[in-house]
Amino acid sequence: MEEKKTPKKKKVPFITKWKTWLPLLIAALSIALVVYRVYSLAAYGVTTQTALRAAEYKTVKTTLLALREEVLVPRRAAGEVVPAVQDAQRVGKGDALAVELSAGQQAADYLEIQRLKKDLLRYEALRSVSADSLNVGKLDEQAEALFLTMLGAAENGRPQDAAAQKEILLNTLTARQAAVSGKPTDNGAEIAMRARLQELEARLKVKQTFTAPQAGYFAKEADGWAAAANTALAVSGSTAEIQRLLGETHAPPDGLLGKIIHTHRWYFVAVLESAQAALLKEGEPVRLLIDGYHAGFLDVTLERVCEPFEGRQAVVFSCMGMDAELAAMRLVEARVVLEEYVGLKIDRDAVRTQRREVPVTEAGMDPKDVPEDAQTETVIEKGVYVRYGNIVHFRRIDVLYETPEFVIVRELPQKENERVNAALYDEVIVQGRGLYDGRIVE
Repeated sequence: MEEKKTPKKKKVPFITKWKTWLPLLIAALSIALVVYRVYSLAAYGVTTQTALRAAEYKTVKTTLLALREEVLVPRRAAGEVVPAVQDAQRVGKGDALAVELSAGQQAADYLEIQRLKKDLLRYEALRSVSADSLNVGKLDEQAEALFLTMLGAAENGRPQDAAAQKEILLNTLTARQAAVSGKPTDNGAEIAMRARLQELEARLKVKQTFTAPQAGYFAKEADGWAAAANTALAVSGSTAEIQRLLGETHAPPDGLLGKIIHTHRWYFVAVLESAQAALLKEGEPVRLLIDGYHAGFLDVTLERVCEPFEGRQAVVFSCMGMDAELAAMRLVEARVVLEEYVGLKIDRDAVRTQRREVPVTEAGMDPKDVPEDAQTETVIEKGVYVRYGNIVHFRRIDVLYETPEFVIVRELPQKENERVNAALYDEVIVQGRGLYDGRIVE
């Protein structure tokens, strides 16, 4: 019987084996590298947060009552009444506050007349200016400064200050136009304006004009508190009197055009617990956080802390600012800032401590004069680790205010050519393992 031969296996070349296994090996190495990088970042990487300046407040919620010297302006009119001034605008005694127009008369005509008169006054002012006496460069500087002042006033919640600068800015621009192009002559635009003004005035029928009984700020919002909430309480009122007044209600009378606030200085009063009032000092600035106020806050001065009554004390704040919102305020909900903490805001998880050996020296000794063999003592310093490039440094902090989520730390001065304290815009390490001063991180 013929023996069956087993076929020989073909020998696979070495290079062919590597072509088969090489992609798998590369994939395995890639996965291992990714795992290693993830582990390295978890074990040795860091998460940072930029140290920024912030403010935190310790406040108490209360009710404020506004005290002002006011005169009510009655409105006895059957026809359409059109305001002649803006709300919270400064007026002089006898100035027109509003006019009553005849039946069927359009208010738009009266408002257009006021606008045309202002525009024509500028034309007249432009003709009266001597172009030779004007300096264009100085006028440009004045106009720029006035505009920036208006912008700053508007951004800081002082619209009345911005409005006060508007007329000055327009007159400055008028003077600049005269300096550049000389005195204008009557042109078509001015002639058309005068013709339009004559037309409107001829058909305008004003039944009566309401005038200011005295100088001050005219406010459209009036209430029944004018007699009760006067400034005498701010000067001599007791805690009991102010507390009783805060519980009263005063209905506004009918038929009012508005009111004239005729004192520059006015007041807010409130009643606080004696322990809270003790945190405030007379004569110092205080910030009020007022609900609904467009600026969000109002800076005032603490004028007086009244005598205690049943464990509570009235406080009197003075204010010099005025705008339409403030003029309308009477009883408002607000928070009084008792303490303010301004510094660097840092995540609570970033705060750490380190032990350091320091030489025991005499008070006032220059560090350069400390002998090498001086005795040392261990001090525990509170601070944060910060990252500069890829190097970790420890920086000291002085905590002003703390919560479970963050701390506010004082901006400490830096020594010349030696940064030892946390500073604005430091990259503070919030998460990281094995941190120490001088460590290199990913």
